[in-house]
Amino acid sequence: MKVACLCEGQELRATFRDDLERYVFIVQVQHSVTGPLAPLRIGLLAQGLWATAAYRLNHYARYRLRSRLLSLLLGIFHRVIAVLTGIQKIGRAHV
Repeated sequence: MKVACLCEGQELRATFRDDLERYVFIVQVQHSVTGPLAPLRIGLLAQGLWATAAYRLNHYARYRLRSRLLSLLLGIFHRVIAVLTGIQKIGRAHV
């Protein structure tokens, strides 16, 4: 079964840039953070952005590169980021 990629048509770097711009916009609107170093500060401090980047890297390795070893390593990296940030993937409940 072919899995539809949500980032079809964009390169990984462009997707990361879009994510960073989205986070910077949200933080600027909500917390009035401005300045030339705001994107760097937000990129280093936004745990949601870390988790999003880890997910995107894992997704890219698994579905675009189709590399099992890289996918395994990035999957472990994704788990470490999820534990550090407290962000968990919520799946369907098993009944």
